[in-house]
Amino acid sequence: MALLDFAPKKGAADASVDVIAFARMLGRMYDCIDCEDLDASVKRLVELHAGVPVFPGLALDTHPARAIADLWTLCERQAPAERRIVFIGNGREPRARLFAAAARTMGVALLVKSRAVPRDKSTPATADASRPGHWILWVGDAEIDREAVEDSHRRIMQALLVHTLVGA
Repeated sequence: MALLDFAPKKGAADASVDVIAFARMLGRMYDCIDCEDLDASVKRLVELHAGVPVFPGLALDTHPARAIADLWTLCERQAPAERRIVFIGNGREPRARLFAAAARTMGVALLVKSRAVPRDKSTPATADASRPGHWILWVGDAEIDREAVEDSHRRIMQALLVHTLVGA
């Protein structure tokens, strides 16, 4: 998947022709396209002419795939019978609500706290969302490596793409 920024120049008479050509080119090059910051009219043209799935903001922090990936990252580091997560931060933020809903669906016990709690080896998994847009994931007293978190995000996005392509 590639993230490209494309904005036709305002007032250009052939702007839609450029968008259509661009969408067709992207459709030949990629399995999907993420149109997070495009105008609605440009996004519609890309969807119509690319011939591949077009996602709205898949790479954004607020996309459901991001919350599911964070949950997966924490759960795969705990035994199924011990899956408990402490959530620190504003539980009303969109990503936090998605995270909580996914946890409920998976049967994971979630304890919401507004402030950090002391961590040691016996502390359950923790999603520290006290700084929106920069979640820190912990298991016990060890922070999960950022690279491992990003790898989970990539795997969830790939699964979403495969699901979309199989369903098409």
